[in-house]
Amino acid sequence: MEQNVEKKIIAFAGTAHSGKSAVWELLKSMERVPRDIGFVGEAATDIMNTTNLHPLINPIAFQEAVKILQYEREETQLRENKIVIADRGLADAYVFLDASDAENIVGCSVEALLDRYYAVFFFMPYLSGDHITDGNQQRYETSTEELLVQFEKSYAVWGRHKNMIPIPTFDTVEHRKDYVLSKLNQILDNAFQNGIA
Repeated sequence: MEQNVEKKIIAFAGTAHSGKSAVWELLKSMERVPRDIGFVGEAATDIMNTTNLHPLINPIAFQEAVKILQYEREETQLRENKIVIADRGLADAYVFLDASDAENIVGCSVEALLDRYYAVFFFMPYLSGDHITDGNQQRYETSTEELLVQFEKSYAVWGRHKNMIPIPTFDTVEHRKDYVLSKLNQILDNAFQNGIA
């Protein structure tokens, strides 16, 4: 699962209600995205939208399906692009399952999965407010307490990456996008410098 030094996957990680998917969508829709950058959408939401699998009903089968779809999407984009920006990543199996179940599904340690990614942009969650499900009707977390537990698990996994970049909260998703772009430009040698829409 080690990363290809010629190609890079950047994972957007974090909890529900953190704005990572919204920022990912804004980046993908930019007018002048560099031609060698591909995008991988969130597998978990697509599986909930297209199958009867659900993480609260059968978490192991659900995470198995997520792993397969996520891996296929990442590999497809890597064949076509030098840089891939993924909404979530394979190490999420260790966030949503206990370590032994996660390792059985993905077939390797969390460290091996983290090595697959060049960098992790970890989106700090909005832990207050009444609109936790806004933006994703499949979201099943309903309380700040649930988000906090998920944040702690997610940070414990993704925070171990040697190139983890925390993305703080901002008043608007546009401000968050601009911050992410500045960090992407730093680590990708200004790939987006002429592409800010």
